[in-house]
Amino acid sequence: MVNVTAELLKVPKEEVIVASTGLIGEPFPTDDVVNGIRENVHKLSKDTKAGSFVANAILTTDTFAKEDYSEFTLDDKTVTMGGVAKGSGMIHPNMATMLAFVATDAAIEGAVLQEAVRYCVDRTFNMITVDGDTSTNDMVAVLANGQAENEPITSLEDPRYLLFREQLLQMLTNLAKLIVSDGEGASKFVEYRVSKARSEENARKLIRSISDSTLVKTAMFGRDPNWGRIIAACGNAGIHFNYKKVNLAIGDKEHMVQVLEKGQPVAFDKNYVKKLLRESNIIVSLELNTGKEEAVGWGTDLTTDYVMFNSVYTT
Repeated sequence: MVNVTAELLKVPKEEVIVASTGLIGEPFPTDDVVNGIRENVHKLSKDTKAGSFVANAILTTDTFAKEDYSEFTLDDKTVTMGGVAKGSGMIHPNMATMLAFVATDAAIEGAVLQEAVRYCVDRTFNMITVDGDTSTNDMVAVLANGQAENEPITSLEDPRYLLFREQLLQMLTNLAKLIVSDGEGASKFVEYRVSKARSEENARKLIRSISDSTLVKTAMFGRDPNWGRIIAACGNAGIHFNYKKVNLAIGDKEHMVQVLEKGQPVAFDKNYVKKLLRESNIIVSLELNTGKEEAVGWGTDLTTDYVMFNSVYTT
């Protein structure tokens, strides 16, 4: 695959990367893919719709294409950035069965770009979950060709690096959220926020533990405001957790209901919260009151549709 692609595009083999997802254990159809490369290489295009064609071409169990685009300025030069992704099931922190590709014309040194990608992936694709299963196949590739002709970014101390990183972070966040919103069988998109934590890493660990809890996911599906499951998941996160300082609220973008204050239950209307949990977008906000750091992550509920879909995946 690499050799044929390099030959047809007249580029070095080192500039060709291979990405794939598929059934684990199934023989890879190398000959079919190589034939497909030969057949389609002439279809490469600079058409403005080409990115959307790519986003649709890589879909598997996805129900819609996932793409994003942005423009920003570096050194009075307009820089463009476009991204596509795929993923729907086997989605879990440490990436997942997902592929994401971002292309930009920014001029940025490779090592500096790698640092930006790692920073952004840790806060986006490594903060999503659908079903708690990781995969043998995942990739996030960011390609920068420098054709914007800005002065190259060569240092993490360069103020322009922070601007570039923020643009990349926003794009990867958008793509990651699109993957969660397309989770197999999911009926809820849940945003988990942890604030006033001792460290960002602690906040991220709590989010991973809560969002991956089967009991929390099923409560979201059943519209059950069972906050005890959220606190129990925090206690299972592998870090020091003082529930006596915690404030917890559940709701949607417009209406948040506090259910816990400094570790003590707060009287609330369960029927009202249950009504809020009918919404397709839900927010769980946890305030630790042990520091100043924060994190955010995204997950789904666990539905009967997910079970049915994955119980007959190959048959």
